[in-house]
Amino acid sequence: MRAEEKGNRRVQKKREQRVKKRSAFLSCLLVSCLLVIFTDNAAKTVGATEVAAAEKSALGSVAAEAAGAGAEESGAEEASGEESVAASGEVAEKNRATSGEAEGTEAETLVAPEESPEENTATETELAEEGSGAASGEGAEKNGETEETAPEESPEENTVTETELAAEGSGAASGETEETATEQAADADTKIMYLTFDDGPSAESTEQILDILKERNIKATFFVIGENVRKHPEIARRIVEEGHTIGIHCDVHDYEMLYESVDSYVADFEKAYDTVLSVTGVEAKIFRFPGGSVNACNKDVCGDIIAEMEARGFVYFDWNASVEDATGGKPTPEELVQNAVDTSLGRKRVILLAHDRVENTVLALNALIDAFPEYQMEPITAETAPVQF
Repeated sequence: MRAEEKGNRRVQKKREQRVKKRSAFLSCLLVSCLLVIFTDNAAKTVGATEVAAAEKSALGSVAAEAAGAGAEESGAEEASGEESVAASGEVAEKNRATSGEAEGTEAETLVAPEESPEENTATETELAEEGSGAASGEGAEKNGETEETAPEESPEENTVTETELAAEGSGAASGETEETATEQAADADTKIMYLTFDDGPSAESTEQILDILKERNIKATFFVIGENVRKHPEIARRIVEEGHTIGIHCDVHDYEMLYESVDSYVADFEKAYDTVLSVTGVEAKIFRFPGGSVNACNKDVCGDIIAEMEARGFVYFDWNASVEDATGGKPTPEELVQNAVDTSLGRKRVILLAHDRVENTVLALNALIDAFPEYQMEPITAETAPVQF
């Protein structure tokens, strides 16, 4: 009897151990199921491959734990007789069922990475549409009536409008490009002549020159002498009023005094500058050295004078063609025109030297203009590229 009770207690104890182990097993199984559900959802964002690996590892742990529990139960039941054998059979059966479920779950997990590209694309598209819809909803709340009107616009209308705008933009850009190219080509082919007159104004000749230029609608450049401006202020003002450029030549045309030093040159220049400013209101920016920037009278000081004048912001202009009306003798008007043609050499930019105190220069002016029909006559400005010796 005592042995029977002892055997019953042992059996009861074994049963309690089996219940505890089954409870632990079921808890592990529940945790693994929850993990499968969680990781299945996480796979959509973190990648099916990583989740599959995590599931496989978790399920492997659960299966190993279940197998260990089954082995312990099997050993215990073999020692406890027929009831233990039966219990071991139940555990084995449950283990097989659990193993089958685990294998099925594992199979599902391993299949997950084989999801087709089409399904992935569809999911991303759906997410994008959902995000777009959410953003659209927020925009609708903020924009009110404007948002309600926008969806009614037809896609075809949008396309047409954008196409038309693109065509207009392209046409405008094309037109601008063609126009720019035409202008550049024209500039490349255009020859320019700057008629320049030194030593005025002269009561005998300057006004006649101004009359011809006005009749021919040509603007020129006059490098004036200060003392002559004081003698003929009305002519100086007319030069400016009729759109010609006025520049400084000197105040007194005395080479020896002018080129004695830098200071003597600057003093003479300032006096002429002040005269032109007071008579015409023009702040002259350009000038021409008497005899040119480099000549026999200034060779010792020309470099210093140029440096000083440029430091003061003035620009000097020499010439690259001449009518040669101040070289001695008395050339005829025809000779003056021929001199201009010979010395211009067909250059694209010609700064032509003449003197508006010479009578034959006045007589040659119309023929001189006619001798250069391919040239556009323009006045010099501070922006004109200078010709310098």
